[in-house]
Amino acid sequence: MEGGDDYDPHVTLARDADGFRGQRAVDAIDGRAVGPVTWTIDELSLYDATVGEPVDTVSLPA
Repeated sequence: MEGGDDYDPHVTLARDADGFRGQRAVDAIDGRAVGPVTWTIDELSLYDATVGEPVDTVSLPA
């Protein structure tokens, strides 16, 4: 698995997809065949973008 045994699978949701880095990411996958990916999550962590540290956690019960 990517990142080794200590890898923590995650999804980053961010704003400003029209910004330079966001547009590069969109361009990199645009038109590529990507199969469905599913997973179950039990917690949502919210980060402060200016310092890159978690500021809150929301429990997502099943």
